[in-house]
Amino acid sequence: MIESFKKFLLVALATLMLVFGSSKVAFSKTVEIVMAAPDWPPTRFMQEYFNSSFPQSGDTEIKLTLDFIPWSNFYTNVAASLTSGEQRYSMVVSDSQWLGAFIEGGYFAKLNKYIDADPELQAIFDDMHQGYKEGYTTYPYKSEN
Repeated sequence: MIESFKKFLLVALATLMLVFGSSKVAFSKTVEIVMAAPDWPPTRFMQEYFNSSFPQSGDTEIKLTLDFIPWSNFYTNVAASLTSGEQRYSMVVSDSQWLGAFIEGGYFAKLNKYIDADPELQAIFDDMHQGYKEGYTTYPYKSEN
């Protein structure tokens, strides 16, 4: 489970790197990524892991801020934020049971093009246990999305 979670984090971080690019230059602006996350130990680890593992480069500083929401309120709070159009969150850590609702609502982006364009991301997905990949990273179930 820990290795799968680390792989998920690597995919998320690599996607951020693809989106924001990389080169060693002084920062001229800051981009803050606000992520909704359920309040539990694995997501608390994400902030520390990002701070220690995400290489800052280019002329833009990337800052990750996690909004830790109790599990009992998580879906309600995130769904309300997404449907209101407030654009509070750049990213959301979702429980697999809500993927369909968030995807069908148009709130989650399809990442295939990022994965297909990056051999390292392809290798991470190829190395994942098939059951984990199908159950937690794809929608519809057993699709290539």
